[in-house]
Amino acid sequence: MGGLISEEHFQTWECLARIVEYLYCQGRNGWTIDSTAILHETVLRYNILLEESQGLTYCHAINHNLTHVKEDVINFGPPDNFWCYNFERAVGRYIAISTNFKNIEITFARAELRREVLKVRASLKVQGNSSAEPVSYPKEAHYGSLAEAEDAKQHFSDEANHQAKINGILVGALKPVHLFGELQRDSILAQFNQDQGITGESLSNVAQECRSIYFPSVEGNKGMLYRVGENVIVSEEDGNECVLTITQLLRTNISNEYHLFVVGDCFQAVIHNSEKQLHHWSKGALVRPTSTQKIVHSSKIQRKIMLFPDPENLNDPSMYICIDFQRQCFPLASVIVPCYPEVGDMLLIKGDDPEPWRAVVLAVQERSQTVQVRFYVPHPRWGRLSGIWVREGTRPQQVHSRSILGRSAGNWQSNGQMFKELKLRDT
Repeated sequence: MGGLISEEHFQTWECLARIVEYLYCQGRNGWTIDSTAILHETVLRYNILLEESQGLTYCHAINHNLTHVKEDVINFGPPDNFWCYNFERAVGRYIAISTNFKNIEITFARAELRREVLKVRASLKVQGNSSAEPVSYPKEAHYGSLAEAEDAKQHFSDEANHQAKINGILVGALKPVHLFGELQRDSILAQFNQDQGITGESLSNVAQECRSIYFPSVEGNKGMLYRVGENVIVSEEDGNECVLTITQLLRTNISNEYHLFVVGDCFQAVIHNSEKQLHHWSKGALVRPTSTQKIVHSSKIQRKIMLFPDPENLNDPSMYICIDFQRQCFPLASVIVPCYPEVGDMLLIKGDDPEPWRAVVLAVQERSQTVQVRFYVPHPRWGRLSGIWVREGTRPQQVHSRSILGRSAGNWQSNGQMFKELKLRDT
């Protein structure tokens, strides 16, 4: 949408996109008090931008309801647990059921009863197997299918869960490959510390290649599956992050132990004036492909990303936009709560001086977003420190709402001739 709509509308649309991204992507990492506060600030910014661009009459009940999502998440958990999506999916299943249009309620009830019975049977089966011995992390670090891996994960011991979450498990068919290049072998050996005593003789010349690696989630989610050809962010030894396109997933035998490695084509950040460049509209990092290939241990995988080609050159892009939809650090602009002045308010106006000007509201023009004000100055005898303001000998002037910093708290004295300002200001 960047460049297709006005800048003012784009800021509002971008904020709404951030809210959707946070609800459906960031929430997978688990909700915390801090994350709900970030979401709430984003919602406030969206409503404020909508009010300023469209006016108060365009803010409907749904905009107000967004401000209560934070409370709902704290009270009831992730929105997927209590929003209407599950019911809408159920209705979709009901509609797809073939019926003769006679006693359709009974047909739906039987289908729902069948589904509930199957769920109970599955849960009883899991409870019956819970008494079995815990399963350790597979020595081969491999399962033939994703269903087999998820089934085994239910019986993993705590140690197996920890290793699987860090190192991952290969899923699918294995194909033998030869490690011919010295550079490739040296890159694998470089992943280990010197005090581990691993040398070139410890590394087998034959490795196994797989197309998928699965990282189960300890929190109860289904985990994440990475495939060859997808783009990921991996951590480097110096603490920086690198973008890779996975070309191979290898299992090597080192000192009779299996280790998993990721081989990928590197992308480097676009640097200008010693600063990493961001895309103007999406704010995603700009990266360009290189001829470098990197081999890292599977535990270095941080998260999955998407690379979108440069919109200016889609056929033969030289740069890509990094869409980091699983990032932990969520971009959030500062939230400035607007001030809606009323006649008689003493306002703080941004002027040429470091200290805000004071002015009283005489009239409010909502359509032009301006106010007619009369300026006030410190008392000529007692000065600014006294907090007493008197009328300036000038005519009323028009001030745009963007110049309003807030309201000044205080009270009128001498029949409205002087304004006594309190030390605490309501900004």
